[in-house]
Amino acid sequence: GDMDELRFSPSAIYSGTGTYTLPVAPFSAGSTPTQAYYDSMRMVRSQPSFRVKQVAAQATLSDKDTDVIEFDGEDHDIGQQFNSVTFEFVARFDGIFEFNSAVRATLDNPQTAVGSEIVLSKNGTIIIKGGYSHEDDGSTHIMYFKLATGPVELEAGDVIKIGVFNDSGRTMTITSQGEHTWFSGRQVS
Repeated sequence: GDMDELRFSPSAIYSGTGTYTLPVAPFSAGSTPTQAYYDSMRMVRSQPSFRVKQVAAQATLSDKDTDVIEFDGEDHDIGQQFNSVTFEFVARFDGIFEFNSAVRATLDNPQTAVGSEIVLSKNGTIIIKGGYSHEDDGSTHIMYFKLATGPVELEAGDVIKIGVFNDSGRTMTITSQGEHTWFSGRQVS
């Protein structure tokens, strides 16, 4: 496994041959540390999690196309699994994950948005679709897309992306407000 993902308390020393050694007690400068070998040790890899948001404005979403949302701001990324250049999550470990996302978009005609949806793709194939709610201010149609996956099984190397399918017949604009346009995920087992 990846040693940078293991956390020990107290600190352990890895021999490189499969043995972990834990200091028995604190020692002073100049003394020889005493070490003990334990019969069993439970090692727990910290569970990956991330939350990213959109900071820079994403120009528009094309009509009749699914565009990947450009999440370019990072709140946290435990496990360094989200790539803010390619806007994708890449699983480093096999496991069960959960994802959530929200996207705020505007459209100048509220009657044409039917059929638009937020989607989660795994290795380029859409596996989960979400919906949206909306409000109008008289001239602009504001859409709030939301998606929550529940458990999703991934293998190491699987790629997850969030996109929005625009079925409006017009150009849709994503607003660059991190509190409205974000993506998060975590490994649950």
